[in-house]
Amino acid sequence: MGEMADEADKKKDKPRSKRWIGILVASVLVAGTGAAGAVLWPRFMGHPAEKDPNAEDDGGTGEEAAADEDSEDSKIFTANVDPIVVDVRDADKTLHHLKLGFSLELTKNVPKEELAALIPRGRQAAIILIRSMTFEELVDSKKFPQIARELNERIVSAMGKKIVKRVLITDFVAQ
Repeated sequence: MGEMADEADKKKDKPRSKRWIGILVASVLVAGTGAAGAVLWPRFMGHPAEKDPNAEDDGGTGEEAAADEDSEDSKIFTANVDPIVVDVRDADKTLHHLKLGFSLELTKNVPKEELAALIPRGRQAAIILIRSMTFEELVDSKKFPQIARELNERIVSAMGKKIVKRVLITDFVAQ
């Protein structure tokens, strides 16, 4: 009878020890994953000033990219612009609405008053471009990169290259 009790105690100890080993292995894996994530995060996510290799070329020169890579602690300054709703016509002269929202990536930290004085110029440049196109041109997905580049060029030119680095389209909704 005493031998049976010893065997029962051993059987009870084995599942407990396996459970503790499982918990220990899981804890080590979680801690290791967290440490690896903390160490490798910057490598995989990249520096904010790095250019996305999949992004369209915005027509900038290589000198600008080299300047961004050289300044490791450079900050990115952005400003949101209120969305623009523009009426455009299709080939049948039917009226449609296009909502355009964009943000500005600035070359430096610009005072709000100075930026507020320049934003109407950028909005006007965007409106003029959109109004010069038909609805079919605007909703053609193949032409979107070209439209984005043209918007970027016109808005940057209107607001000043010394202040606006590039334009980021945040909304483009056609009805």
